[in-house]
Amino acid sequence: MSLTQQPTVIVHGHSEAKRPDRVVVLGGDGFLGRGLLLRLAQNGIESLALTSRELDLTSPNAGWALAERLRPSDSLVMLAAIKPGRRLDDEGFVANLVMGSAVCNAVRKVGCAHVVYISSDAVYPFVSGPIREDVAPLPTSLYALMHFARETMLRRVEGPPLAILRVTQVYGLRDPHDAYGPSRMVRSAVAKGRIVLYGSGEETRDHIHVGDVTSVLLDVLRMRSRGLVNVATGRSISFAGLAELVQRTCGGSIAIVREPRRMPVMHRAFDTAALSTAFPTRTQTPLETGITMMVEEQRAALAVPVSAPAGSSEGGVAMAARADRRAGDVETARSRQTESHQRSQALSSSISEDDASR
Repeated sequence: MSLTQQPTVIVHGHSEAKRPDRVVVLGGDGFLGRGLLLRLAQNGIESLALTSRELDLTSPNAGWALAERLRPSDSLVMLAAIKPGRRLDDEGFVANLVMGSAVCNAVRKVGCAHVVYISSDAVYPFVSGPIREDVAPLPTSLYALMHFARETMLRRVEGPPLAILRVTQVYGLRDPHDAYGPSRMVRSAVAKGRIVLYGSGEETRDHIHVGDVTSVLLDVLRMRSRGLVNVATGRSISFAGLAELVQRTCGGSIAIVREPRRMPVMHRAFDTAALSTAFPTRTQTPLETGITMMVEEQRAALAVPVSAPAGSSEGGVAMAARADRRAGDVETARSRQTESHQRSQALSSSISEDDASR
């Protein structure tokens, strides 16, 4: 399908959900990738995860190497990306375009059954009202421009149906990133007893649970959907409100510490009508539930005694038991947290308040 033939909103290629023959996931060792692979396995769908260890998408022969691994009946999910850093923005930007070019070349050679690209809400401008899919992109950072450029490259590939998912702020259990938002606030609250807020924290963002994103991904794959859809909750909350939610969930005397603002106040909200129309039976994880799960996991990882949040009737022992069951053995959880932190520092520790808030 050509650039001009791609629908501007998401439509389905199947009248009812069908199991894909095989799903190839580029970036399968990332936060979203691991969640998607787990969901595919739970639904009995064959998958192939290709990480940078198996296939370096920045290498000169990456297109050929990927084509050799693909089948014409495959559904390909593109999650792989190098996160630009403060000192490596130019190099990261170029490397990401090289990766996108390799994927396009491979798809042209093989002719996959379906291509799904995970993009970002960063491609949109900051506007006064809720953002719909018909809002024209206006990338203001190399990160945003990279995603929009790769979207455009994939749109120009003739043949397989292409679905572009512009995803907002993702959070959830075992999130390896340290961006300004739920994960950073929960970790800091549990480990340090404090939450850092920039300025008054009045700017709003839409935070979506990783499980909800992978659920939409699975639906897109099973329906062989094509076109564009924003993946968001439709509920925006200020960073101040988020900090207060984490504070209440943790209980005790968590301090909210204010530091100077690093960027202008800009708000972000989404109209999720297109997503709801495309997938009317989808469910959504309330932010309160997602934060509670993260607090429990973090406490289990750090072996911090658990107390019930203010206003909760559940005792600390019960909450600790649930946290232990979710996180497993405490030493394993500690190890996992250390590995995630190291990986985050290597790949995306340079994501500042400015980048994360976009």
